Amino acid sequence: LDEGGKAGIVGRNGAGKSTLLKVIAGYTVPDEGTVSARNGLNTVYLGQQVEFGPDATVRSFLYESDSPLIRTIREYEEAVEAGHESTHLLERIQDGDLWGIERSYYGYLGSLGADIGPERTMASLSGGEAQKAAVARALALRPELLLLDEPTNHLDIRSIEFLEDWISSTAAAVIIVTHDRHILTRCCSVIW
Repeated sequence: LDEGGKAGIVGRNGAGKSTLLKVIAGYTVPDEGTVSARNGLNTVYLGQQVEFGPDATVRSFLYESDSPLIRTIREYEEAVEAGHESTHLLERIQDGDLWGIERSYYGYLGSLGADIGPERTMASLSGGEAQKAAVARALALRPELLLLDEPTNHLDIRSIEFLEDWISSTAAAVIIVTHDRHILTRCCSVIW
């Protein structure tokens, strides 16, 4: 997949579409073959199920991500809490405007039509609200390669249209597994 390419994956249920995305994301090891990507590629994976910790709030859900960007913020905050402020980590955060990730997250929540406060628990959200939080987090993490597994599940028309517009206009490469033919037609340049 070229930089900025948009690919849709289609196939029968159980054919391995979700497994392929997990292999590309590095969450599953392939039985054979290799996955190769540019070093340092910021890959963001959005699975079918929204997973969060038992006490997660809408705000803390953002920081549950395993993204290298979020790991840098967490490392800095842990160092500060331990009384060892790290100038190196602070410079990385400032150079990359990583403090802006949270602002972007809330902006995407608003664009998706999610009127949910940051202290609301994830467990109290409807399926659609939780999916919007997951989509907003994925977009806020500044992916260079975005892997989406049935991202329109539980979303309303407004949210789907926003996601389609984002996919169509982003410079990020996107691989999407979906049965939604409209999003495939509108957003993907190639179907696998």
